[in-house]
Amino acid sequence: MKQFRTMGRWKQLIAIGMLLMLVFSTTACRLIDLSKLVGTESTEDAEDTRNTGGWGNMEEQPNTTVQGAQRPVVNISETKAQQLQNSLVSYSDPNGTFTAMIPEGWAVSTAGYDMMYWIRIYDPENPDLQVFTLLKTECLLMDQNSKDFYQAYGSLALYATFADMIVVEEVDDFYENFMDFCAFMATYEPTYEGFEYPQINNFETLEKFPLNSFMADVALEDTVIHGTFDDNYTGAKGEGMFTGTLCRGFVANGVGCNMMYNISAITSPYGELAEYEAVLSQILGSVQYTDVFVQTVMVDQQIKAAGAAQVNQTMQETSDIITQGWYARQTSYDIISEKQSDAILGYERVYDVETGEVYRAYDGFMGRDDIKGFYEPVTDDMYSEPLSGYINE
Repeated sequence: MKQFRTMGRWKQLIAIGMLLMLVFSTTACRLIDLSKLVGTESTEDAEDTRNTGGWGNMEEQPNTTVQGAQRPVVNISETKAQQLQNSLVSYSDPNGTFTAMIPEGWAVSTAGYDMMYWIRIYDPENPDLQVFTLLKTECLLMDQNSKDFYQAYGSLALYATFADMIVVEEVDDFYENFMDFCAFMATYEPTYEGFEYPQINNFETLEKFPLNSFMADVALEDTVIHGTFDDNYTGAKGEGMFTGTLCRGFVANGVGCNMMYNISAITSPYGELAEYEAVLSQILGSVQYTDVFVQTVMVDQQIKAAGAAQVNQTMQETSDIITQGWYARQTSYDIISEKQSDAILGYERVYDVETGEVYRAYDGFMGRDDIKGFYEPVTDDMYSEPLSGYINE
């Protein structure tokens, strides 16, 4: 009897299970019918549902503004770098040496000949905003011993000239003694007369990166330098990316000279290079030497060894490497310089909470009640971000 009672319980369980299946199947049919009814909804109604994110009427949607506030209207203008970018025009050197894309209103100063040909492209109203390049110079002493030797025989005219050269054992030395180099060239090279030299005083190296130019294999040093400087003309501090490929010239009895190739730089007022780097690199990369010029520099043995075609690639390659070096830099320098620049110029640096875009805003902007939650002060790591514009009163 116990066995039959057990079987009875199983029958009861089976009966309950069949009843549950019947309930579920009925519910499923009703769900299917409901889906058919939804399918008969008009396309227009379905579109309305999609556009409201499934919330039905607009009144039922969550408020998309910050705590019910409407997005504030702010007066945003282009950055100065964006204005320069939009004003680039084609430039052809009157001497037939090169072409470039330069901002309207900028000045171009050139001097020298062949590989010793200077090009400087700059803003006459803000001369620390500039690009300059010199393919090669030979007037560099290889060490202090060489300078001492030539100074000891300064009574001889030839040796007196060598005694006035600067000592360059590393690329940094060239920029640290830049104005002395310019003074030497102005004295001894008549083709440099009238050239508007960049003002690079009190140069300080912040960091260095490999240049990896086509002459790296024969170089003593091949580098990109992120550095700062003072401009004695304007009294302002500047910042830039500077390049150089230092090679041995001649050596006799432990005395000799070095040469430097790929002398190029982009500079801006201190604390503003993050804004201008892209357009300045573009200007530098746009410099293209003419075929006539390339043929004249083929007499240079170093260039012959590398291939004359490399001459006309130098600016683009250097520009690209400067950009790579810029993005590899330590942003801790940017935080310091950009904060100082904002303080001096009277800006607050903010970002759009929705887009993440960074702006320089007028002093007092964050005091506005209507921008709370829409704009916030930048964090330190955002000082290395390019500016998207200026917020004006």
